[in-house]
Amino acid sequence: MKTLAELIEQYSCDGYVIADKGNGSAFGLDGQSVRVDLEDLEPKLGRIQMHDLAKPHISGDGVECHFASKWQVSQNGYKYRIYF
Repeated sequence: MKTLAELIEQYSCDGYVIADKGNGSAFGLDGQSVRVDLEDLEPKLGRIQMHDLAKPHISGDGVECHFASKWQVSQNGYKYRIYF
């Protein structure tokens, strides 16, 4: 199990996929890709533990993902999940 920051560094990627539910759901359950530089990644987000998926997940904008976090809940109740 690796963190999101470790995966971004390992695969030399410039982004991840975020999915959400409830509270307006801007990204939706399938998620959308988000570009980010590792040095600009919010520390709390970078520390999220990522788990291998049994089968790939395809985001709403067509990004194939092989890792996912558990559903996270922010202090204001926003529910989101990270895919990579």
